[in-house]
Amino acid sequence: MLELGSEEERRAAELEVATLAKLDHPSVVAYHEHFLYEDAAAGQSLCLVMAYCEGGDLARLIKTHAEKVPMAYFGEPQILTWFVQMSMALHYVHSKGILHRDLKSQNIFLSHGHAKLGDFGIVKVLDGSVTSAHTVIGTPYYLSPEVCKAQKYSYMSDVWSLGCVLYELCALQQAWTGNNLLAVVYKIVQASHP
Repeated sequence: MLELGSEEERRAAELEVATLAKLDHPSVVAYHEHFLYEDAAAGQSLCLVMAYCEGGDLARLIKTHAEKVPMAYFGEPQILTWFVQMSMALHYVHSKGILHRDLKSQNIFLSHGHAKLGDFGIVKVLDGSVTSAHTVIGTPYYLSPEVCKAQKYSYMSDVWSLGCVLYELCALQQAWTGNNLLAVVYKIVQASHP
């Protein structure tokens, strides 16, 4: 459910619906329909009806495996299967001129063991005349160096984020951590990682 308080929120919701409606790929969470919900106290909200992913999100599964003693690492065949599915989904949305801009393990859902890309709430649609974006947006742990440096970025920024998800699948922890946003950004831009 998306709150529709401001005109900006309304435009963002309309873009998300338009984006979801045109996506049709086995590794992308399927959009079914949307409707407006009126609440006297809260105002108007947009409700999206998406395919149900009974397996939850990848972040929850990674956390469950990391909490086991000893840690229960995923097998290489499983990681490769999910990685190929995520790569194919990302290739598909990029072929439609769409930057996801918030690719992270919380936005990858599991349905019958199949990884599906979802949550297109902050997408950027690039038309033929625009080949990069410059708004700093996304989840800090998955930001590319270009985004951290407030430089223009393009599809490769999503690929960087996918690499961060791959690291997380293999290591059961995020590649970049820190006590605050600045510390995370510094590590992404300056640090090398094992």
